[in-house]
Amino acid sequence: MHPKILWTYCCILFIFSLSGCTTTKPIVKKPAPIPSLPEQIQAQLPKEYCIQPGNELLIKFLDNPELNEKVTVRPDGRISIQLAHEIMVANKTPAEVTDELTSIIESELENPHITVIVSSFKAQKIYVGGEVTEPQVVDLEQGSTALQAIFQARGFTSSARTNEVILIRRQSDYTPVAMTLNLSHVLDGTNMKQDVLLMPHDIIFVPKTPIADANQWVEQHIRNLIPLETLFNVSYDFYK
Repeated sequence: MHPKILWTYCCILFIFSLSGCTTTKPIVKKPAPIPSLPEQIQAQLPKEYCIQPGNELLIKFLDNPELNEKVTVRPDGRISIQLAHEIMVANKTPAEVTDELTSIIESELENPHITVIVSSFKAQKIYVGGEVTEPQVVDLEQGSTALQAIFQARGFTSSARTNEVILIRRQSDYTPVAMTLNLSHVLDGTNMKQDVLLMPHDIIFVPKTPIADANQWVEQHIRNLIPLETLFNVSYDFYK
């Protein structure tokens, strides 16, 4: 073979070999990572246990054991004892109740030494209803969120409006207030702030019709069917 022809042939083979080595592979885009729960939700978790309706409290008088009492926190969050007839204890720590009782009883006893102990923890309840697979009352675990509660009710039905979930919550004066949650943003990971932390006696209702105003919608569709005061104050016994 002529040297020039051989050289040309070798150059062609070399070029083809380079093109085979440098073939680019298709770029696969990875989905954006779903953000973790926002810090403000984690910050809402109580650092100390707060007394709730249904808890049993042991109130001990160290110097006057004959005054010891065991009381149950009523649905309105109050207790009654001999030396302090009515006192609000719900959502307060045992230490806060101890200080408040001591301040009240000082007028009856000199230098009272009181200890408040939570002797029985009754599970707090929330209600999940509407367009979920199994509407039910579920136990509220510490740190539970709206979407977790819905999963406990076996998830959404096919007709659920996941972008307009109703959360009904009682305020400090026990009047209910409603708000809407867009849990579709939680499901796709775009806004985890919508997955709010739940509180005792919350009601989660998943509608299948559009909502213009949450409070008006609750008035029209829920309050006339289920008295909210009953839900909040009877611990859901009629659902069991």
